[in-house]
Amino acid sequence: MIEIKRIQQQPDVAQAIYEVMTDVYPVSPWTLEQIQADLSQDQTWYALAYDGEEVIGFLAVQENIFEAEVLQIAVKGAYQGQGIASTLFAQLPTDKEIFLEVRKSNQRALNSIVTSHHIMARVHFLHIAIYSCQILLLTLKEALRFAHKDGHESKTDKGWNNRHQG
Repeated sequence: MIEIKRIQQQPDVAQAIYEVMTDVYPVSPWTLEQIQADLSQDQTWYALAYDGEEVIGFLAVQENIFEAEVLQIAVKGAYQGQGIASTLFAQLPTDKEIFLEVRKSNQRALNSIVTSHHIMARVHFLHIAIYSCQILLLTLKEALRFAHKDGHESKTDKGWNNRHQG
């Protein structure tokens, strides 16, 4: 039976998370040290999917009082297609705007998210950024400029701008 546990500030589970990433990706997008540092952050929490004692998937989230951003989600290959990612997504807060970026090449994830009523019903807003690096930044900056011609930004826009402007 799959069990979900939410953790925060527990860098001792970094190795198990790293093992999920090395199972999913040819090269892990995060190093073990990056995962340990992320697990030490005050605003970051993880939902871990366990099969017995083994971590088989996780959801990494950075959250503040206005929004939550999905930093990473992964489920080991042998467990994919069993609804575990949807169960992890169900851990997201329902009272905040949710940000999620998905690579255009990750068609399986895009299809799962867009067609999952379970995921969509759990959040007020779900932003899916289909990107190829520079195009995303230009497109979103343009969208913000045109959406706020009067010069006012929402709290969400300010949060996004603080995270993504360089």
